[in-house]
Amino acid sequence: MARRRNTTRFGVTGLGEREELAPGIFINTHYRGCTPGFVHTEEGIILVDAPLIPKQAIDWREQIEQQYPGDPLLYIINTDHHRGHALGNQYFMP
Repeated sequence: MARRRNTTRFGVTGLGEREELAPGIFINTHYRGCTPGFVHTEEGIILVDAPLIPKQAIDWREQIEQQYPGDPLLYIINTDHHRGHALGNQYFMP
């Protein structure tokens, strides 16, 4: 029997749905250009790619901060050197 995944609307226009792959591991599905996601650890948040469009990147950061208040952003991992994976990084600087 297939495991049912926890899928919710992320609330950020254009980012599609946020899917929890495993406890604390999230991706945004149906986002054009890359699949941004994050991992929540005991130490903080690790981002995997970031949304390209500034408004989406800012909204995404705000929603992560609301979900995990006070947890620091530890790392941003870019899975590709193209701008669709890295241009939004600037909106996650401390």
